[in-house]
Amino acid sequence: NNNTGNNNKNSSNLASLDEQYASTKPSDFDHSPNNYLDSNWASSLLMDPGSDILYNFDLPHNNNTNNNTTTASTNSIIHNIQFQNNIHSGAIPSSSGRDFSVNRVGASFQAQSQSQTISSSASTPTTAVSKPTKQRRPCDNCRRRKTKCVLLPDTNNCVQCESKSLQCTYTSSAIKRKPTDIDDGPSKRKMDVKGANDITNPNLSLLQGDQSIIVAPNVPIRDVAPVQDYSVMNNSLLKKTLSLQFPRSSFYVGPTSYLYDINLLNLIIDSQNNANNSGDSPSRGPSPNSSSVGKIGQINLNSAISLRKVSDKAQFVLKDDQSPQSYQTMSNDVDTIEKFIAPHGQILIDLYFRIIHPSYPILHKKVFLEKYSRTHREFSAPLLAAVYVLAIQWWDYDPQLNKFPKPNVEMILKIGLNNYFLEILKRPKLSAVQAGLLLLQCKHIIQSKKLSNNNVGTGPNASVGPSAIGDTDYSEWVLCSQVVALAEELGLGLDCNNWKLPKWERGLRKRLAWAVYMEDKWLSLKHSRPTHINDLNWVVVQLLEEDFPEKHGDGDLKEGSSDIDNGKKIFINLIQLTMILSDIINQFYSMRAMLEITDVNQVLKLAKPLQLRLRTWYHSLPVELQMSSVQPRKLCSNGYLQLAYFATELTLHRKITTVIYQQTLAGTPPPKELISVCRTAAKTRLLASIEFVRDLKPEHIHSFWHSSSSSNFTLIGTFAAILFMSAPGKEEADFYRDQIYNYRWILKISSKGFDQVGEALAKLDLVLNHIPELLNDGVDMPMVVPNVPTVDYQRVNQQRQQGSGQPTTSYNPPQVPSQSQYSGQVPYNNGGVNSNPRMRAPAQQQYRLNSQHSAKGVGGLSPYTSPQNFTTPTYGQGG
Repeated sequence: NNNTGNNNKNSSNLASLDEQYASTKPSDFDHSPNNYLDSNWASSLLMDPGSDILYNFDLPHNNNTNNNTTTASTNSIIHNIQFQNNIHSGAIPSSSGRDFSVNRVGASFQAQSQSQTISSSASTPTTAVSKPTKQRRPCDNCRRRKTKCVLLPDTNNCVQCESKSLQCTYTSSAIKRKPTDIDDGPSKRKMDVKGANDITNPNLSLLQGDQSIIVAPNVPIRDVAPVQDYSVMNNSLLKKTLSLQFPRSSFYVGPTSYLYDINLLNLIIDSQNNANNSGDSPSRGPSPNSSSVGKIGQINLNSAISLRKVSDKAQFVLKDDQSPQSYQTMSNDVDTIEKFIAPHGQILIDLYFRIIHPSYPILHKKVFLEKYSRTHREFSAPLLAAVYVLAIQWWDYDPQLNKFPKPNVEMILKIGLNNYFLEILKRPKLSAVQAGLLLLQCKHIIQSKKLSNNNVGTGPNASVGPSAIGDTDYSEWVLCSQVVALAEELGLGLDCNNWKLPKWERGLRKRLAWAVYMEDKWLSLKHSRPTHINDLNWVVVQLLEEDFPEKHGDGDLKEGSSDIDNGKKIFINLIQLTMILSDIINQFYSMRAMLEITDVNQVLKLAKPLQLRLRTWYHSLPVELQMSSVQPRKLCSNGYLQLAYFATELTLHRKITTVIYQQTLAGTPPPKELISVCRTAAKTRLLASIEFVRDLKPEHIHSFWHSSSSSNFTLIGTFAAILFMSAPGKEEADFYRDQIYNYRWILKISSKGFDQVGEALAKLDLVLNHIPELLNDGVDMPMVVPNVPTVDYQRVNQQRQQGSGQPTTSYNPPQVPSQSQYSGQVPYNNGGVNSNPRMRAPAQQQYRLNSQHSAKGVGGLSPYTSPQNFTTPTYGQGG
């Protein structure tokens, strides 16, 4: 009864505040509300971690009131805050079918402003100026949310706590504040981590920010506790797993372990089994032969450490990995991420499995959906954040989503990355490897935001400055190294075919192992770092059809989906191509190879078998993986597979071209005939790569692209610049400069809505703008129109009608002018056409001319006339 009386009293107080506020005239404010809303006000108010605007925000007030005014113009601030928080007026259905009001943030802010205005007006005489008083300390809730703490009249609660039915508390320690008019910038903010000056891990810079300042939208989410023991559940795929147990992590026991020797562990398990069979079991917990464990050999060494034997030669130690503090931190983070997404989480997950998962199957769809159907709290924050962020790329494709504003991707990634580096790396699980791999696929999203904010690559003086680095930026090579370390902890590099594990977990381990392998090799190529995975310690068997649980029609029949069967083939063929790339890196770009292999004859001897493997790989591709194979109303991820092939080809020929160039500079050039053959082979591969990019269709562009794609797009331009730099004569240099212009134009017109291409163009211009005589002289010059005589087609038709006496319904255009009619063109000695630097010859015309000369045996060109149908010539046969 007392609570009911207090609630009625508070409700009457709020009602009286509403009546008083409704009688306030807009003219009574010192400034109009529009003065508070400049173009950057809302974003800086809600998104800047160091902003004190909302904390110190005071609406000017006056004691004069008028009952004849309305408050229609006072909602603009509230609406702006609602929009920035992704809150929409109306009701949002929850998972249980009930409707929740989602206008609470605006209502609380309005009530706060009302109470502040009325209380100030009531306590201040109209003729006197109020004396400044010491500001009351905000309550814990308002301090955490960075909001103004305003007490309700005749109560001990503030407006914010009252609206949430909370009690104001003052237990948290006070925070010393700097003056609001001093802004030292982000570079002056002190790190909370001890020894910040000694940090060498680039990713730890993410930990500088205070995670508590992130305020999620006030929307309802499912309040369901996660399952902690899957063994007691019926019809669950999560029984008897190795690397998904809660709250334990698994660590592979290697042959040189200082403590856990395999022979000793076998002795322990055998003795435990014998004791259990004799009826005297000294073990704690379920015995290996109990009905709850079945054939899985798992015993407890103590209350926190268990031993798991999955095969005769493979054992794991399982350790408890959760403390109450870490569990609470992870629960808070995953709830915050869900609030940024709610109520659209299920739709985004469906998008992920329709578009991304088919060609990048590192999750188990049924397991993921089983856990999500219960609660989002069964996932780690990084994994859930990465799935959401990747799916948001197709936000506008879904009719249920495109009517709402997109969630704050940068804030979601910041939460996921902080949690990953602080919590997940301590706990080796399959979900930790999955989260790391998906976060690496998000890198181009961060880069696109960084480039759009800093206009990188738009001119000769463009550069990536400190302002381009935000809280969500991270070193992908360091993150990849950590993912590889987690994979080694989990024993993913081993052959698990005969392990005592569920079949789906064995398939998932194999797919994850190869995904980590590919990420390590392609990032090694991108950043020119030594690969971490050695083939001597990587014995994972090749993937088979049975390792992929999804079948055709399992979610890929909707419009705009990716084909599951094609996705499997893309994943398997990319693994095989990556193995060839790994050999190229080891044989040509390792530190020892760079010192020892300095002669082009050595390079060609090693390159020939690799070139044959590449040709065999390409010609063994099924028809459905060719670029021309596009299904109606479906997205196609063949693009990143074919792009990876061209990048591998160019990486091989880059070594050949570079060695020839270095030998020429050293005064010992190879024979001219050998130089001509090698440069012709490099030229044909460059032209095929450029045409491949030019011919990309919307079905390719809007599909999923692997994280290596952006650097592979850049590599094509870099290879063209290398050929330009090493050209033996001016004519050839002009030709490659023209190809660079063509390629930049292709990237420029494709960059809108294609983040990987936009990033590639910006990175290219960052370097090419500083190469002498390349882009610094007329980058954006218009095309020179051919000197073609003007034809009056109306007059020609009239003459034809007069001559034949019959009406003519169509006409034949004049013949295309010959090459001599184009100004500035001269024949090119290798079979191409050397255009004036101001002339931009279409790539298709170049290929038509090349194929014509090749048919006549001119120049010894390779038949690289199309990226869809060509054969790779062997060395000694003209490239």
